[in-house]
Amino acid sequence: MSETPSDTKPATKPPEHKSFWATLPGLLTAVGGIIAAIGTLITALVAAGVLGANKPTPTVAATAMPVVPVTPAPVAATAVIPSPTSMPPAPQPTPTVITASTGILFEDDFSTQRNDWLTEVSPAVEKGYEAGEFRITVYQRNFATWTYPQPPRDLADFAVEVDARWVNGPQDNEYGLVTRYQDASDEFYVFAISSNGFYSMEKYQGDKWYDLAKWTETAAVKQGEVVNRLRVTCQGSTLRFFANGVLLAQAEDASFRSGNIGLFASAGDQEGVAVAFDNLRVRALTGP
Repeated sequence: MSETPSDTKPATKPPEHKSFWATLPGLLTAVGGIIAAIGTLITALVAAGVLGANKPTPTVAATAMPVVPVTPAPVAATAVIPSPTSMPPAPQPTPTVITASTGILFEDDFSTQRNDWLTEVSPAVEKGYEAGEFRITVYQRNFATWTYPQPPRDLADFAVEVDARWVNGPQDNEYGLVTRYQDASDEFYVFAISSNGFYSMEKYQGDKWYDLAKWTETAAVKQGEVVNRLRVTCQGSTLRFFANGVLLAQAEDASFRSGNIGLFASAGDQEGVAVAFDNLRVRALTGP
């Protein structure tokens, strides 16, 4: 086939193949430019504080916390209440009533015959229960009589008390309490008053009377038809006699260490003495 001129454009020239060493300098130059650009960018970032070494931790100034004073919780105060101070006791007279236990050995209001007091009716005397009392009347001048509960009590240390009153007859009389009565020998101590304001302490032994305290006048004994509360304490050899709470006499005698109790009445130069007793009580002693 023949070639004819053609007005068509000739075909593109194929690329030229160069060797590796011919292209290396250009690559290096390009890489250098890139590295330089990266370095510039890093420098800018570091300057801006975006990149760089680890940032030091900012030191935060310690702010002093205000010291709040701690107020201790209030402690409940214990109120100390002072014990009431007893007022000093007013001066008292020497005690005249002996201390006795609350244990009653026996008592009698004479409303019944439960303690079987010895009774008698004779030309000389009359003694027995009457109107809730025990009465003794002495019809014979210069005559004494006594009575006691049965069976006999053998009491050693004790206190005995009784209400005693004059009923009628002469006020120059004698009546009171018997203690440590000896049933076998009919011996005893007697503590007596008179309706005209006297008292005495006697011992009856071997058919004889012995004065332990002679007849003495006292305001402690109520005169006339008035009740007198008589009290006798026997402890060991010590004998004490009281009237209406007042110590009348005290004696030491060891003749009788124990025995029964009783009631006593006597007439002097005039007969017809009548007396009555009530509310008798005997207690064991616990103190001197």
